[in-house]
Amino acid sequence: MKKLKLITFVGTSLFENFQKCTTDRFIEFENLAEQLPTFAEWYHLGNKTKKLSAKVTKQKRFWQKDRCSAEVGSILKIAEQTNQTIEVHLLATDTTLSVLAAVLVKQWFAENHTNITKVHFELPPEKTHPFDAQSKSRHIVKNLNFKQGNDYEAGLWNLRQVLDNEVNLAKKAGDICMLNITAGYKAIIPMVTLLAYARDVGLLYMYDEQHSLASTPLIKYDLKSLIK
Repeated sequence: MKKLKLITFVGTSLFENFQKCTTDRFIEFENLAEQLPTFAEWYHLGNKTKKLSAKVTKQKRFWQKDRCSAEVGSILKIAEQTNQTIEVHLLATDTTLSVLAAVLVKQWFAENHTNITKVHFELPPEKTHPFDAQSKSRHIVKNLNFKQGNDYEAGLWNLRQVLDNEVNLAKKAGDICMLNITAGYKAIIPMVTLLAYARDVGLLYMYDEQHSLASTPLIKYDLKSLIK
């Protein structure tokens, strides 16, 4: 049976959802969201990211929900509808918050028993710091952020390189590859859509309010027929 490689973009919905369910000011998240530090600052922000992570994971009523984030909810929904062996490849933007969210999504699946076989997300080794070349990471897209003065076009080019590489690896292994665009920057969707058409890769999106899943383009892709 073919394996489904699900490339899932990671945003900050985990923290935004947590903020909605707490009566306290979520200062740790607000500060990082305002400053928008890139991954280059990751190792200098160890205490801040640890505090933020602990605050979210210790709130069990929130942390244990299968809809605590758009990434978790959509991955579970895709697994439910496809009834397929799934390996998840998380893709974060070049921001500390997106990277931390990806680390926590991976942790969520490690702590909860689901039919997701593997969730892949790795940080570049600290010795490669600073993160000066896209070749050092398959999971974090360098320059893909909106920080003032950043070269966002370079980020889009890096994103294309990363996606091309992952799609090629999946096809070489004889696996199905699909892109889960439920979370992450909405600004990248036009480019990702064009790439998906060019490479014959399906797009999946979960509508949060109805918890329903759509494949894009709807006429071309059907989840059950795609995995036969």
